[in-house]
Amino acid sequence: MSRRNFSFKLSCIVLFIFPSTFYLANAQSVSRITMEPMKVIYVADTATTTDEISSKMGKNYSRLFMFIGQQQLKPGRLMAIYQTSTEPWIFDVAVEIDKALPNHPEGIQFKTTEGGDAIVVHYKGPYEKISNAYQHIDEWLKRNNKQRSGPAVEVYLNEPARVKDKNELLTDVYQLIK
Repeated sequence: MSRRNFSFKLSCIVLFIFPSTFYLANAQSVSRITMEPMKVIYVADTATTTDEISSKMGKNYSRLFMFIGQQQLKPGRLMAIYQTSTEPWIFDVAVEIDKALPNHPEGIQFKTTEGGDAIVVHYKGPYEKISNAYQHIDEWLKRNNKQRSGPAVEVYLNEPARVKDKNELLTDVYQLIK
C-alpha cells in the first residue's frame, strides 16, 4: 500500500471514528437558544478597516477594565455588539458586569441588552475570517424563514494574547431572531 493511500485511509478512519471532533475543530455549529439579557458597560466606536477595529477594541477594553477596577465590579464576558454588518462598522466594545451602574464617566455607557429567541454560531479561527460565522447565520435564517432582530453580538471566549495559534481563537456569535 502506498504512503498516500495509507494516509487517505487513516484520514477516513479518523473521520469515521471521531466525526464530532473533526466538526468542532474545522467548522461552525449553529444552535437555537433563548438569549438572556446582559448588563454591560461599553464604549461606542466606529471603524473603516478590520485593523482599526482591533486597535480600537484594545484601547477601549483597557479603558473599561480600568473603570471596572476602580468601581470594584465583577467582569463577565468580553464582547462586541455590531450595529452594522459592513464598513464603516459601528460597534460597542462591551464587558458584561454584575450590577447596573447609575453613574459612569463620559464615554463609558451602561445598558441591559435585549434577550429573546436567538441563534448562536460557535466559531473557531482567526478574527479576520469571522465572516464565515455570519455566512452560517445568513444561511440558517434563509433555511428557517427567520429574520435578524437587533445587532449581532460577538462574545470572545479566549484571549488573543494567550493563544499562540490564531486558528485556536474561540468566538460565539449571537443573533436575535424573529
